[in-house]
Amino acid sequence: MSARVHMTTNVRRNILIVDDEQDVIDLLAIHFLRDTNYTISTANNGVAALEKARSESPCIIILDLILPQMSGLDVCKRLKDDREAVLSRE
Repeated sequence: MSARVHMTTNVRRNILIVDDEQDVIDLLAIHFLRDTNYTISTANNGVAALEKARSESPCIIILDLILPQMSGLDVCKRLKDDREAVLSRE
């Protein structure tokens, strides 16, 4: 007879929500905060989103495409370039 051991981890994963409309951020944050395994970070423009994504390394980024200062698409492209640069050094 085998026994399964279920280990509970207290690892909290970070979600970065990026939108220039606070109502959208609030709605998404409320939804994800129901699960205590997640912490929420937010940004309301592309420049702040890029800075937070680089410094916090979130497991999920919910990214609006039309943002002030830098588009969500540009944020995504820069993060992809960052990842490719890291992978090429390994």
